[in-house]
Amino acid sequence: MRTLTTRGYLALILLLGAVIAGVGFAGSALAQDRVVRHAVGTFDVEMAVGDEEAVEAGLGLSRYVLSKTFSGGLIGTGVGQMLAGGPAGSQDTGTYVAIERVVGSLDGREGAFMMVHRGT
Repeated sequence: MRTLTTRGYLALILLLGAVIAGVGFAGSALAQDRVVRHAVGTFDVEMAVGDEEAVEAGLGLSRYVLSKTFSGGLIGTGVGQMLAGGPAGSQDTGTYVAIERVVGSLDGREGAFMMVHRGT
């Protein structure tokens, strides 16, 4: 079995220090490449009843079809579906979940993405 000399330990410590410094530098360089962008705009939404409200035990459950048009920083269209529930006939109390596909351009880059909505 071989043991390290004082010189060997010093070389090992310097090597580990260089590796740690390199990882730290790479991490800070990656962090500087990340740019946070903020888009500002508006959208118009149309909602159509997908299924009539089903009421049981005083609670309603409904499905809606969503259609959106985005303008401003994001230009495009969105389509999706929403499920909503709560006290039957209430406009003030309830909960919903929705999923929406958006197709358009953001900062000149075209593509699509999914959005998930939820609220109480």
